[in-house]
Amino acid sequence: MQGFDTSTVLWCLGTIQALGLASAAFARWSEGRNCQASCQWLFFAFLSLVGVGTVAALMIGPGCGLVSGTTLAMMALTATLDLSRVGPASHSH
Repeated sequence: MQGFDTSTVLWCLGTIQALGLASAAFARWSEGRNCQASCQWLFFAFLSLVGVGTVAALMIGPGCGLVSGTTLAMMALTATLDLSRVGPASHSH
C-alpha cells in the first residue's frame, strides 16, 4: 500500500481481527441476556470492519488476505453455529 506504513496497517488489521473474534464470542455469550441486542450490533459492526480489512489486506499481499479471510469466516461460523441442539454425550453399552 503506497503512502501507509505497512507495520502500522498490519497492527491495525490484527487489532480489528482480534476485536472481531471477541465480538463474535460476546454475541454468542449474550444469547438470552439483556445485552443481546447490543452485542449483536457490535458483532455486525466488527463483521463489517473485518470485511473491509480483508479487502485492504489483499492489497498488502495474499498472506495477509488469507489471515483476514479466515477471521471473517470464523466470525460467520461463530454467529451461525447452533449449540442448543448439542446435549450431553450419551453412551450406549
